[in-house]
Amino acid sequence: MPDLREGAGRGAVVSTDNHETLTLQINTSGAWRNVFSFNASQRREVFRVVFILGQVLGESARWCFVDGRGKREWLDVQ
Repeated sequence: MPDLREGAGRGAVVSTDNHETLTLQINTSGAWRNVFSFNASQRREVFRVVFILGQVLGESARWCFVDGRGKREWLDVQ
């Protein structure tokens, strides 16, 4: 299981408060697509689901969380 501490993903770290909305994005063909938006307090639970999906989809999928300012947190789920 991956490290679920805040900011444990690759690249830019998104600092969040628990009232902020984050968006999960996926890239499977060169373009980022929104999957869904959620409250930052649910970040851990969403990451657990992304980890499972990442194992199924493999290296063909890249994932990130995006905050309201457009800053990305790259998720390493491999």
